[in-house]
Formats: sequence, structure tokens, C-alpha cells
Amino acid sequence: MDSQADARIFLETLRLTKADATTWTYEISSNSRTTIAVVREALSRMLGRDVVEQVQLASGERLKLAFSAARASGLLEATRTLDWREFERFAEECLRESNFKTERNVRLKDGKKRWEIDVVAQKGALLLCFDCKHWAHSSPQRLRDALVHQKKATMGLISMKRQQLMESMDFWALPVVLILFAANEGAKEDGVLVSVDRLQDLLQHLTPYDSEIPFIRPEQKPIK
Repeated sequence: MDSQADARIFLETLRLTKADATTWTYEISSNSRTTIAVVREALSRMLGRDVVEQVQLASGERLKLAFSAARASGLLEATRTLDWREFERFAEECLRESNFKTERNVRLKDGKKRWEIDVVAQKGALLLCFDCKHWAHSSPQRLRDALVHQKKATMGLISMKRQQLMESMDFWALPVVLILFAANEGAKEDGVLVSVDRLQDLLQHLTPYDSEIPFIRPEQKPIK
């Protein structure tokens, strides 16, 4: 089994089956520079079903191929082949693999204000609130605005669930904007900006004791 060949096959399959499109093994073979027989074997092995000519993937199958491709070719190449909804699910699965409990598409209402957090992840005292931006490119101002908005959404979550959270743990909340590309990443005043290629590094090394990370504590006042 050639992991690099598998990755090429899976990436091309993902590109050719976006938006519920149907493709064929000969197209995947041509784009991935391998034989049709190898394409059939790789897809059949990974999907657990016979793949012969026509290829159409369910959402869960696309994520399975993306994770496999990411292990060989990197997270960026794999996530570029996904749409924005799949990107959110991919981020959630990455968090689960790092032993976070997750909740996706958390909707909040506080008076006239409405918030939605793509993924809320909790492990121990850490409470991470992710905004997943599947943008091909963006301006610095747009990224700053996204972080400001995510901080407000995180504070909204804390405000609505303050009693529950304070009874259960002394939590450290963090707004995170997850993007495809490297663009002035790191800790900012309002949260953390991280590219998908650096996500695992962030999750492995994040600690409440890092004074450079702008954690939000239970005693902080909600943003007006």
C-alpha cells in the first residue's frame, strides 16, 4: 500500500465529487497519475464497499477520505477539497481525536442578540469556541472582525451558561478563528487565529497557564 498514491487518489476523488457530483474511476486515475485498478482497490478498501466505475460519495465517506488524505498530505490539502459545512465537521472530528467533547452549530439568544458558534469544545477546564472560516483568502481587517465577533459570541455563551459552567468547573474560555491559510496567526487581543495546518499543534500545547493566550475567565463581564 502506497500512502502517497492513496492520498492523491483520495484528494482527486474529493475534488471531483464536490456538491454531490458524480465522477468515474478513469477520471480519478487520470488526475491522480495512477492506474484504474489502483484507484478501484484504494477506494474499495477505504470505503468498505466495491468501487468499480461510477463514484458518488455520502458526506461521511467524504470525511473519511479527507482524514486519510490529511495524514499523508497534510491538513491544508485535505480541507481545501471540502465545502464549508464539511470543514466544520472536519474541525469537530479533529477536536474529538484530541479528546475534546464537542457540540456543533451552537445557537444562542440573549435578548435581541443572536449568536452561533460553529464548534464548542471542552476538555477539563478548557472551553474552546471555534469559528471555522473556509475562506480561500481574506484581508487582515476581515480576520480581525471575525475574532472580535467570535469573542462576543464566546462571551454570550458564558453569559447564558454562567451558572452551569461555574458550578461544574473553573473554566478557561478561548475564542478561536480557524482558517485555511497561514495569515498572521497566533494569539491576538480578542482570541486566537490559527490555520488548519497548525490546529493540532495548538491543541497539543494549549494550557491555561500560558499568559500570552487571551483566555476569558468566569468573572469577566459580557461585552455590550
